[in-house]
Amino acid sequence: MTTLTSSQEQAIEISKHYIDLANELYNIDLPLISISFKLKGRVAGKFIRNLIKKSSEIRYNKVLLEENEDDFLKRTVPHEIAHYVAYKMNSFCKPHGYEWKKVMRDFECDVKRCHSYDTTNSRQYRKPRKKYIYKCACNEYSLSSILHKRILKGHTYRCIKCKKELYRN
Repeated sequence: MTTLTSSQEQAIEISKHYIDLANELYNIDLPLISISFKLKGRVAGKFIRNLIKKSSEIRYNKVLLEENEDDFLKRTVPHEIAHYVAYKMNSFCKPHGYEWKKVMRDFECDVKRCHSYDTTNSRQYRKPRKKYIYKCACNEYSLSSILHKRILKGHTYRCIKCKKELYRN
């Protein structure tokens, strides 16, 4: 088990606070949702519903939390808890629809959807995908590995202009 930083502990406490507030405001009995800090990339937080396991989880981006602690705790945490509350009250609601906005207003929080954090340190760099060069009578195409594998299995692709079959050098 990993040790939580003070920022992570605060995020959990504030999450509990907003769940308790929702329980009081809407006269419901929501349990504390599973919270993790394993989100990476440009996203600050994410409410995840697993329909197969019938469970929910909130993931917070620990790098963005540490670098933007005050704003993150004030905006991102209630934002994700509002997703949880809105979903539990109406499972057919849109992610940033009327129900979510109502919860955010009831939490007395800004309904702004997107953050403006610098994500340089939290970005995930993906390995560049390999491209396969195919030609026809008039042009050259850079195809993805998916299309390349389909061609190897026997699919044929034609040029839009000359209608000739694509081939590889």
